[in-house]
Amino acid sequence: MAGTRVRLTQQDSASAFSAEQLVVFYQPKLGLGSGEIASLEAFIRWDHPKFGLMAPNLFLNFMESQGRIHEVTKFVLKRAIESARILRSKNLDWPISINIPLGTLLEPSFVETLTQLVNTPALGPGRLSLDIPEGALAARYLEDWPDFAPVLAQLEQAGIGLALDGPGARPFELRQIKPFPFSEVKIGGQSIINFALSTVFTRRGLIPSRV
Repeated sequence: MAGTRVRLTQQDSASAFSAEQLVVFYQPKLGLGSGEIASLEAFIRWDHPKFGLMAPNLFLNFMESQGRIHEVTKFVLKRAIESARILRSKNLDWPISINIPLGTLLEPSFVETLTQLVNTPALGPGRLSLDIPEGALAARYLEDWPDFAPVLAQLEQAGIGLALDGPGARPFELRQIKPFPFSEVKIGGQSIINFALSTVFTRRGLIPSRV
């Protein structure tokens, strides 16, 4: 797809679902001590007939503009839950995490539906974790935290893991988040590069400051 300009249309967004062009891949997360797989992280791709296998940064904003981002999220959730059930049936006890847009958390019946899907004998609590984007939360924290906090508390009580996925362009002061519902704080991508560069000079980088 190198050199190809991606121009998506409303028909493309419809075909993504009707023609089953959306695909979910799983990236294993390894324990550094054992080298064994500890869990999996779900990533969506769009296997477009013209543009090939597209990464999320090429189409998620488009899907949001089409009003279909929540459908994308539900698709990934459904696939992840199905995969977790299959893994557990094969005695592979790997929890799966997926990225959740902030807006999806406030959708009517989201928590109730997700809790019913997770709390079944074939799956059970602790097998699914939701990654909440820290950058988006920081931007909306002062205004919307009273709405998000009860939802996150309900998810936590239902045995669904919560991870703060970030940081964004500027690290969020985590002590502002009260109560703190997250069992995991993720640092990756460009943040890891910045961390490595900062420790060369200061010997104290992003990770110690977050801890």
